[in-house]
Amino acid sequence: MKSFSKFILPAAITLCAGAALTSCQNDFDQPPLDAPVATMKPNTTIAELKAAHWQNDYNYYETLGKTASGEDIIIHGRVISSDATGNIYKKLVIQDETAALSFSINQTALNNTYRVGQEIVVNLTDLGFGKYAGLQQIGGYGEYNGTPQVTFMDYAIFSDHTELNGFPQPSDYIIKQGAEAPADKMYIIEADMNNLPTTPEGIQQMQSQLVEFKNVSFEGGGSLPFSESDASTTRTLKDANGGSLAVRNSNYSSFRAEILPEGVGTVRGILSYFNGTWQLELRSAQDCIFSSKGSAADPYTVAEAIENQNAGVSGWVSGYIVGSVKANVGDIDSNDKIIWSADAEMDNTLVIASEAACRDYTKCLILTLPQGS
Repeated sequence: MKSFSKFILPAAITLCAGAALTSCQNDFDQPPLDAPVATMKPNTTIAELKAAHWQNDYNYYETLGKTASGEDIIIHGRVISSDATGNIYKKLVIQDETAALSFSINQTALNNTYRVGQEIVVNLTDLGFGKYAGLQQIGGYGEYNGTPQVTFMDYAIFSDHTELNGFPQPSDYIIKQGAEAPADKMYIIEADMNNLPTTPEGIQQMQSQLVEFKNVSFEGGGSLPFSESDASTTRTLKDANGGSLAVRNSNYSSFRAEILPEGVGTVRGILSYFNGTWQLELRSAQDCIFSSKGSAADPYTVAEAIENQNAGVSGWVSGYIVGSVKANVGDIDSNDKIIWSADAEMDNTLVIASEAACRDYTKCLILTLPQGS
């Protein structure tokens, strides 16, 4: 390379090279932990369940029977909700690779047994299914003005129909709205509040999902608390394109009195639904990710990017182009797999470093670009 210039670019921080980590172990033996193994086998996806039992009414209730072949209806999914802060109340939400489903359960502290990322298998036969104010869910029988609807089910009934499978595996795996979801891990949908669905099929797929909205801000950020003290409070989340979304915060949550974050950031939560309106339920204040670090005005250094590798972090990175990856190279585990000049063999990789003279692959960030870019 004949000359070097510093540049800033947006990039997901996922590295091809990194340092190995070691850990210490106590000298005494620890008893092994046996992972729970579910005996029931799923035979129905959440999407199939919701589609087969969809009604357009905002409130209805039915008792689930068996499949067409005479088997119990069995689903599985990973827990994506948490009631640890009290903002989500007497509710458990799971997702599989097709959709998400809420359970209305007359029990608090569900997080103690059903932690985020825990896979569960549920036999739904003989359980109640329907809607409350437009939200499809499993629960008990209730009525509103004489109309059947779903309300809280007894916890003992839920636990009798449910088995844990393995240990919790929480994940920050992000997919775009409408993209195919992974079958083997928990995921977060990067959603667009201006493009939330209105069709029955779309509503079934997005209701109760764990979502995130990027580049958003709170009305009253920096001045208002998450909730007023005397009642649950709706706060408004806005994006740069004029979209807005209601965020429901409980006055009983542990973060009720904290001030809404100021500025622009990312907000995650359970995408709920109330009488035709989308709403967001935060699991904790940590679902609000606000920081200037990683913005174009305050980009990551290459060293910071390397430190955050595989942590689901994305943003702008500042550095120097110092080379490119050689053709037909998979793992980068030595300096000789990089061309430390402008004589690139491939036109879709960049090797960047904090210093223009760097020739150490362990201090570099490898960026894969679209072919031909």
